[in-house]
Amino acid sequence: MKNVNPEPESLRRQLEIEWQDHFQTRAQSWSALQIEAILFVGLVGADLRFDNVLLVIVFGGLVFLSGLFGFALTATHWSVQERKFRSINELEEALGLHTIIQGHQSDGVKLISIIDPRSTLAVVLMLRLQVVIILVTPIYVTATIILE
Repeated sequence: MKNVNPEPESLRRQLEIEWQDHFQTRAQSWSALQIEAILFVGLVGADLRFDNVLLVIVFGGLVFLSGLFGFALTATHWSVQERKFRSINELEEALGLHTIIQGHQSDGVKLISIIDPRSTLAVVLMLRLQVVIILVTPIYVTATIILE
């Protein structure tokens, strides 16, 4: 098999695609978090408006599940972004851009980063907020049942 070097235009196009994929992945993660937050606010609003324990339990279950799915989605996207950045770095190096653009790196995929206050990655912030929703929802539902 013949060793083929891709044309610079092909590499530039692939670099553009990798960045678009990265931004789309990040947008999906933020959207999931927004939906979870809106559902949680809706839970509180429904509780205050209708004062119905069964509604709070069902709605709380929905919020809790959306939190779990959102967490799984964001964690998966984190690993996807790791691969994207590796590819972006390789493409930038192949285009000779590594001399003028600093490499894009992250801390690696470690869920323990969620409790590390030194970790300031946006994806870690998203995961932290999702954990808060996952933990606060059952507490809110339980408090509603007890206080009813």
